[in-house]
Formats: sequence, structure tokens, C-alpha cells
Amino acid sequence: MALSPGMTVLHKPSGVIGKIAKLYGEGEYKDRNGNYLSSAVIELEDGNAFLHNLENVMVMSVNLTQVYELMRGALGVVMKESFTIARSYGVEFEDVVNVGICVLQQQTNLLRATAPNSTPL
Repeated sequence: MALSPGMTVLHKPSGVIGKIAKLYGEGEYKDRNGNYLSSAVIELEDGNAFLHNLENVMVMSVNLTQVYELMRGALGVVMKESFTIARSYGVEFEDVVNVGICVLQQQTNLLRATAPNSTPL
């Protein structure tokens, strides 16, 4: 699918989500130092920009964006509670983050293994 301004996208490596403001071709985008980048760039309405690499970008429908927001809120509550509990045990912040990432990956793998592809969740 071709990208165009106004589309909502998720930059998977960073987790940044937003509407595309402008698409830059190779050599058209200046970085913060005023240097032109040799790669194509996607700039979002909020000013965030990243390299135009379709493997790293997910086009977000209205429904998918709503699901993203719901999941972000729910996971935020769980992570905050986990950090509070971990602090009471004297566990370091980075260790809690790493454990959280592993648990999320395990749960994702479990969901993929058990959810039929044709059945909506």
C-alpha cells in the first residue's frame, strides 16, 4: 500500500504513532543539523520523522488506532503497578523493564499459537 499524507501510521521500532504530514524523497529531508539525508523520510504532523522503510511502518485504520490506544492504556496501568510492586522488592527499574518485555513477548507468542487466524478476538 502506498503511503500518503493524512494516513495514520505506526513506526514499529520506536512505537511512535501519528498522521503523515509529508513524504520526502531521497535527498529532500534535512536533519536537525541541516544535512540532507540520502534516504526517503516520513514526517508526522507532530514533527517526528523517520526513514521511509515499509518493513518498519504499519498503516493504522481507525479501528486499529482505537485498539492501540486501549492496549497502551491497559498495559500502562499494568506496568505502573508492576513497577510499584518491584520497587517494594528492591528490584532495579531496568530489570523490571526487561522482564516486562519478556512477559509481553511470551504472551504474544502464546496468543499467536492458540488463536485461530480466522477467528476475530
